[in-house]
Amino acid sequence: MPRRLPKIPCLDALQQTAEELRSDEVVYRFRLLPARAFEYIGPAVESMLGRPPEAFYRDPDIALELVVKEDRPLLEALFADPSERSERIFLRWRRDAGVVWTEVLRVPIRDESGRIVAIEGVLRDVTRQKELESERDRHAALLQAIIANIQDGVLAESEDETILENAAQEWGQFGEYQITPVIDLEQY
Repeated sequence: MPRRLPKIPCLDALQQTAEELRSDEVVYRFRLLPARAFEYIGPAVESMLGRPPEAFYRDPDIALELVVKEDRPLLEALFADPSERSERIFLRWRRDAGVVWTEVLRVPIRDESGRIVAIEGVLRDVTRQKELESERDRHAALLQAIIANIQDGVLAESEDETILENAAQEWGQFGEYQITPVIDLEQY
């Protein structure tokens, strides 16, 4: 059962939201002023990052310890300037022997004078998506290498019949021959 916190506006709503979300999403509220602290972090954080919510309540800097070294400046920048931005932000976290990729969604919370005093948001586990993107990129690089080193003419064509690759250096290499597809990959 998630830890119930003292009555702070919106925390009950955050906790309810966290309980309704999928297990690959963690709702959080991080207070910046007067002192940095996690006011709420959803129970799914334990399955995502390997630490229970209580560890985050005890140590507000635990996120800086768990994020991979290369992403730490980005996380520090988010704490320093948590204003809302339109670009998507991804962070990598150390977990056991692997890495967990998360998309960081956040909304700055302002006090009556307009100062940003907290950040509310969601960490969404996008590890599988990042793995698939990496695999796609490896396959594209392999295809490029094959095409670059092939001795015969090769054309790669998109669905709208735009030529993507031409390994033959000059069209003259084809002479007067009509080029026809040998294999229609869409059949497979």
